[in-house]
Amino acid sequence: MGSRVRPSPDKILECFVEVSAPEDSGKGPEIKFIHPANFEEKEALKTIPQFCFPCVSSSDAVQHYTFVLTDAERTFRFGFCRYSPDVKTCLCILSYLPWFKVFYELLNRISDLKRQNKDSEVVLILKCLLTQPPPKFGSPLTITTEEGKKGFSFEVPDTSKLPTIPEDRNLTDYFAAVKPLNMILIFASMFFERRIIVTSKKLNLLTACTYGAASLLYPMHWQHMFVPIVPPHLLDFCCAPMPFLIGIHASLMPKVRQMPLDEVVIVDADTNVVESPFDDVSQLPADTVSTLKSALKKPVYPINDNVSRAFLSAMVSVIGGYRDALRLKPGEKIFFDREIFVQSKSNSTRHLLELILQLQLFEQFIAERLDLLNAGRGFNDAFEEQIGLQAENRGRWKSQYQLWMKETMKSGGVFLDKTEEKDEENISRSEKVTLQQVKSGLKSQFAEVKDKLKSKEGEEVGGDQKRANSIQLRSDLSRCTNFPRGLTTTNCLTNGV
Repeated sequence: MGSRVRPSPDKILECFVEVSAPEDSGKGPEIKFIHPANFEEKEALKTIPQFCFPCVSSSDAVQHYTFVLTDAERTFRFGFCRYSPDVKTCLCILSYLPWFKVFYELLNRISDLKRQNKDSEVVLILKCLLTQPPPKFGSPLTITTEEGKKGFSFEVPDTSKLPTIPEDRNLTDYFAAVKPLNMILIFASMFFERRIIVTSKKLNLLTACTYGAASLLYPMHWQHMFVPIVPPHLLDFCCAPMPFLIGIHASLMPKVRQMPLDEVVIVDADTNVVESPFDDVSQLPADTVSTLKSALKKPVYPINDNVSRAFLSAMVSVIGGYRDALRLKPGEKIFFDREIFVQSKSNSTRHLLELILQLQLFEQFIAERLDLLNAGRGFNDAFEEQIGLQAENRGRWKSQYQLWMKETMKSGGVFLDKTEEKDEENISRSEKVTLQQVKSGLKSQFAEVKDKLKSKEGEEVGGDQKRANSIQLRSDLSRCTNFPRGLTTTNCLTNGV
């Protein structure tokens, strides 16, 4: 499978529990309330309290965090938690849907109702969620709090889109806590499937960094052990011999560091420090890393999908050429030619492509793409759109450059002025008028573009804004390719247009 999120759950939530905090006497966390009462998954009920209280928190603030349970099909079930220190309980919703913002807000509503002793309204909300199938993205999710009366509504998120800031809470907190260079380092560590431990004193930040970092691997999905919050009884996961991405509360890290850790990357989200025995960033193409650094410089405009699109562009530059290696033989299914994939790049990047072929993330990505193609369904996601966009931009400049070189060489290169005089001698009077009109129009367009660029001087512009300016400039310049007879790119250049 690609993503480990269940594509079409038949209900919004699996169950709701309220878990009491562990006591000083040594008594562990226990379930105080559960709905539906007939929820009989004993293993889950045994595990949930431990994940709700993976540590003894000293925070006085309400915390939202999310753990993951993996079912028999290796599909994720998310445990959305709200811990309130003043009432010493954790409210938890178990669901197959990765609706972080919706469920966090819903838990706030339920908490308010419980404080007002309106438990009957809480039960009505839970019944509504258990009986109502998940609406399509963009639709309102209406929840009833009283019999026969409309309660409140949430908008169903589109989880197929790139995460945006500030709407996506995980990416927002991750971007705020971790500096760009460390985000790139973590991205590279995940790309090369390392063992990664994220630690923080705050459970909400632990959640944000693990989920936020994982989301930036798109269109690939983390295929290995993924435990955003590890309770004490599972700390042995840190010694696992396979790749993992796990979150450890800071209070448990002294014990973890005494374990026989083997080449582990440690991310401290509180101090913004990453410890790594690898130099993974150097294995990525230098221009890709440089572009990422430029796009993520702070202050950047972290709205919409600017941050996630920067990493998506990096993915396109590294694996976007996979489409050139897709082959179809008559009477056979489409297949991926590994040798062509490696040979599609320059010698300097072929070693990287050979490494990529060994990654389970990439192997699963290709398998998923081939399944869709051979089933006749195809795909048109954000990754494919970005491949098209970047290819279009590169192709536009390439064709511009080739046209310019062709015209320059045809006219003798350094003899541009003399060639231009000879060209104009061969143009009729009416064409000369057209020539002057076009030149005048082009001069005006160039002056307008220059003014736009000058207005940006002195401002610190984020990577996406620069790209937008560049694309607009290219669009304006592309008009130069439509010349009347006798007017060439060389004419434009030599006349200061």
